[in-house]
Amino acid sequence: MLLDHHRVAALLELTRIAGSSEAERIASTNALETLLIALYTAATPVARERFLQRMEGVPAAEKPWAALRRQPAGQIALGPTTPPVVLLVLGQRDDDPDAAEDGNRLPDRDSKAGEPWQPLYAALDRWDTAAIAKHIGPMGWQLPLDLSVPRDEGLAPEYPPRTVVFQQGAPASATSPASGNAPEPTPPYAPTSQSAPPGSASYVLPVVVGLGAATLGGALVLAFTRTRSAVPEVTP
Repeated sequence: MLLDHHRVAALLELTRIAGSSEAERIASTNALETLLIALYTAATPVARERFLQRMEGVPAAEKPWAALRRQPAGQIALGPTTPPVVLLVLGQRDDDPDAAEDGNRLPDRDSKAGEPWQPLYAALDRWDTAAIAKHIGPMGWQLPLDLSVPRDEGLAPEYPPRTVVFQQGAPASATSPASGNAPEPTPPYAPTSQSAPPGSASYVLPVVVGLGAATLGGALVLAFTRTRSAVPEVTP
């Protein structure tokens, strides 16, 4: 299963911005449109059609951010549905032979190799951003392993053994008995530049620009862009 972790990481940040201030959304709208075009271009025909159906009837004033928001339940669904963009995320064409080396390939969910990844598949299905983020590491998709290793064995009773937790993709750390200060948590992914905060458009846009997206037809423009005469071209 092909799943670009860079694009998913950008979507997680944009999902946060979707529920933030209007000013922050305006600053990141171009980045969102660029990413949606890239996802749509790389999706299968079935995924494209289903995405357009979900976006059909959405007021123009709510686009393109409606693609990241849960929609009200219909007559059959018992609860709010997942955001329409999930259809594109899970419907990417598996045509990249280097996806495994790039950390963008997951085993088929029905295979034996896919059993450890079931929590991630479930998180993607319901778009649980916190759970998804735990599976994104610096080298791609990862299993969040917690390995408890006892240390200081043989110490006196007043110095009980400590436990160091190793998080895959993050350095090990432990609380110092002398200082009592807990280590700073290491995020599953972080911006490569310190010049802009993660919530700004300058953080999200470099992740998605250059991923390669062709100019699409009028149907896609109506699906998730603002009032425009054409889809913006993406320069790789």
